[in-house]
Amino acid sequence: MKLLDKHIENLYSDFLLFVEATKYREEENFYTSNYNNIIELSYNENPFGASPKAMEALTYFKDYINLYPPVGYTLLRSTIATGLEINESEIVIGNGSLGIINSAIRLFAEKGDNVVFSKSSIPMYKWAIMSNGSIPVIIPLQGDYNHNLQGLLNAINDKTKVIIVDNPHNPTGLYIEPKTILDFIKKIPETIFVIIDQAYIEYADDYINEAIIKSFNQFPNLLITRTFSKVHALAGLRVGYGISNKKLIEKLWAENLGNVGGVSLLSSFVANAAMKDSIHVHECISKNKTCIDELKEQFKRFYETVLNSSANFICVKTESSKIFLNQIPSNIKVTSGVTFGYDELTRMSMKFVN
Repeated sequence: MKLLDKHIENLYSDFLLFVEATKYREEENFYTSNYNNIIELSYNENPFGASPKAMEALTYFKDYINLYPPVGYTLLRSTIATGLEINESEIVIGNGSLGIINSAIRLFAEKGDNVVFSKSSIPMYKWAIMSNGSIPVIIPLQGDYNHNLQGLLNAINDKTKVIIVDNPHNPTGLYIEPKTILDFIKKIPETIFVIIDQAYIEYADDYINEAIIKSFNQFPNLLITRTFSKVHALAGLRVGYGISNKKLIEKLWAENLGNVGGVSLLSSFVANAAMKDSIHVHECISKNKTCIDELKEQFKRFYETVLNSSANFICVKTESSKIFLNQIPSNIKVTSGVTFGYDELTRMSMKFVN
């Protein structure tokens, strides 16, 4: 019990550090038209906002927040299935993609089991693993800052139960082509659960014909996760979805039975409207590409290495992210590489100005 208490204490300390670093978001005056003079470039939020259809749904369904949400989220699952040309039974809805990843870790890893993933700026991977009593095995990136897929494979042992690959990768924005990812998955024993986190996939080239979506049923141990937080600009509503074969999806739904209503009524119906607004999605993708290309050109004037991002943020290699942060005003919030083990990297998203 004392060991468990210490473990929880360490996790809570991590949480408090995270809260302290982002305390400017705890006050209501941050959520105003000028964000209390904060220029927020650290959260990778969509600066173009939610779609008009999503906002219409938000306005309509706000009058029904006294009601519990649907249990099976059938309408949202049907819309996603139609868009991806898959079956509703191959989709699970969750509290953001991270909520689904958390459920998958609980389902497939036990206390003392290993969960393997690359160095990342997403603390929630580690927190989900540790809160489950499992052990995070973190693999350094390659020299080019992309995933070391062979390193992930080399880490497999008899305690390995889950492998997570975020693609595009956060914080670098680097994208591994689907064929390479599929070849990687084929090398993993079917007894190990594989999660491909595609939070930023819409920003990658030709995402509609993304090959993993066309091939997921070939793998009994594969889960793909996506979110409405990024290109759909619904980060505040916390809704995401997982894609897998029917058998695995049934297990994930069962794991979530104790959390019925984990996605709110507003979240589910607004996400459904956002998913249908393909025009807004393509506009966000196009504007994002324009901004990223411009940022690359600007940064290349000052820094030798600007990573080729396929996401809605950019990552640059500097002498030191600590020095970089000291050179910019304190109200500009970016992500220091110190937080994920690479002091020379600094990640930043964009703030769109008309």
